[in-house]
Amino acid sequence: MKPISDLVSERPLYSITPNKTVAEAAQFMAEKNIGALPVVEEGRLVGIFSERDIITRVIA
Repeated sequence: MKPISDLVSERPLYSITPNKTVAEAAQFMAEKNIGALPVVEEGRLVGIFSERDIITRVIA
């Protein structure tokens, strides 16, 4: 089985900032065909936004 480093290095790394809207994040994730985005502020990881967040926190 491949190590995680092999998997993440195969694709570009995308992130969003906390000031983006849910719609902007969802659109970006759809365009890039990704299921989650790290949320980065001033070069520091402050969270992660995922498809699950959209379903459980926004739609439900």
